[in-house]
Amino acid sequence: MRYFNGNKVLEEVNSQKRFEVLIYAIKKSASVLMTEADLTISTSWFQTTQRGRCQYSFQ
Repeated sequence: MRYFNGNKVLEEVNSQKRFEVLIYAIKKSASVLMTEADLTISTSWFQTTQRGRCQYSFQ
């Protein structure tokens, strides 16, 4: 599986995998546990951005 490279999501990553990686990235970067509502809002934003661009990245 491929992951985020800066702001770009590599083409081979399908929608479901993007979702899983996004959740992982959010959890990894969050200082506290995010609520289900927070994740829903974040993933909704993620799914509507151009070509799956994401503000989260791996440390």
